[in-house]
Amino acid sequence: MLKKFLCFFIIVYLSLSLLAGCNIGNKDYGKDKENSKEIAVEKVVFDKTDISLKVGESANISVSIFPENAKTDKLSWISSNLNVAIVMNGVVSALSEGTTTITATSRNGKYSTCVVTVSSDETEEEFSPCLSDDVILSRNGDKDFPNSITYEESEEIVLPRGKKLKFIPTQSGTYLITSQALDPQKEGNYLNCEGRIFTPDDFEEKTVWYTYENVDRFTLSKDERNVYMLVYLEAYKEYYISIAYYDICQEGTINFIVERLGGEGYHRFSLASPRYFTGLEDATGEFISGGIDVELGADNIWREKRTDGREGSILYADFIMSNQIFVNTIEQMIELGSFDFLRTEEDQFILKYLELFDNDPEKCDIFLRELWGEHYESYAETFQLQDVYQGIYHGNGEDYTELARKYLAKRITVGYNADLNETIEEGDERLGCVIVTDELADVLQMLMDKYTFEGVKNSWTKLCYYHQYFCEDTPF
Repeated sequence: MLKKFLCFFIIVYLSLSLLAGCNIGNKDYGKDKENSKEIAVEKVVFDKTDISLKVGESANISVSIFPENAKTDKLSWISSNLNVAIVMNGVVSALSEGTTTITATSRNGKYSTCVVTVSSDETEEEFSPCLSDDVILSRNGDKDFPNSITYEESEEIVLPRGKKLKFIPTQSGTYLITSQALDPQKEGNYLNCEGRIFTPDDFEEKTVWYTYENVDRFTLSKDERNVYMLVYLEAYKEYYISIAYYDICQEGTINFIVERLGGEGYHRFSLASPRYFTGLEDATGEFISGGIDVELGADNIWREKRTDGREGSILYADFIMSNQIFVNTIEQMIELGSFDFLRTEEDQFILKYLELFDNDPEKCDIFLRELWGEHYESYAETFQLQDVYQGIYHGNGEDYTELARKYLAKRITVGYNADLNETIEEGDERLGCVIVTDELADVLQMLMDKYTFEGVKNSWTKLCYYHQYFCEDTPF
């Protein structure tokens, strides 16, 4: 058996040698037979000196060597701009718009070059990194809203809420989805909507993958676009976009646009803990708060907790703009006495009425009896009215008003910031925010416990923003 295999191998080897002009295995190929010296390459010539390609296209560069019997067992190929195009053994692949030079060099330094110009495809048909007819991908900056979802009276309510349109991107990256829902009954009026994105598994399991729309600190005007979602999507993965009216009985058409902002690395200054939360406990006994995971750094500053090796963003508490939890800003709440934890919210309610009557309990009581009517006795017990009249309060903490004022004075302003070691410019999205230290987080947690659900872990993050980094592992 071994002999048969060896005979077969020798026959194949000799046949290939003959077909190749006996060059394979011929130690004298590439040499001057008379002088037994290697024949050097004198010239390397491409079959073209320039190529024009569209993004995503490929082309082959043929090369000729002179003299023909010169030793050419190796050519080195290189692209001068790997962002524009790459080359492997003469095959050029266009990656992005721009110009690059392809060079092939022999071992003795002889070379040839070809200039490659790459442009984007201007035709709308071929531009559309999307494999579904449901959704049209627009160029960045387009003003039109080419996609639409229509809700009619006769249709049943879809659960999870809203109709869905399939979207399959052909490029991974950060995508922006924005909507515009005009009121069909009132010209120039815009209706409230909510947006979400599903994967097929999410839809089958009747769960929703929220991307948390409208969570930037400086939101888009509702006069222009009333829902926008920013999300990292993977190439060739199937997604479903759903945008629905808040009012499930509302009829009309919601128009929206989808744009690709770029690849990995896009940042936005967004809420650390969007959406609503609840004081109810789940099966694990933990309170549900939502939002990102956070951790306290060695520098005593709270940051986003990441699992991909990157350092998480610093958390910033917004002191000068109203947020999703309170109508008043933190700056206003300081002046209203909200950081006085000696007094409960009920105590402060009664104290405000006392102030109206020059701290005269008798006059205040006459007013409250008229205001509460037949409910006076039960309300008086709930608010522990007589205690407050006597200066007895029911809080379980201290008065942190001055500490809150200290942090207000540390809010980020234009100019050099020593804590960040950088110069802050006009228009910086962090203006008016305060870096969250462990001490500040404790005080903000007490504020949330006082006015919202008590005991919700890290609910203070709902008053904060962070720089969300968009990549494949971006949490939603």
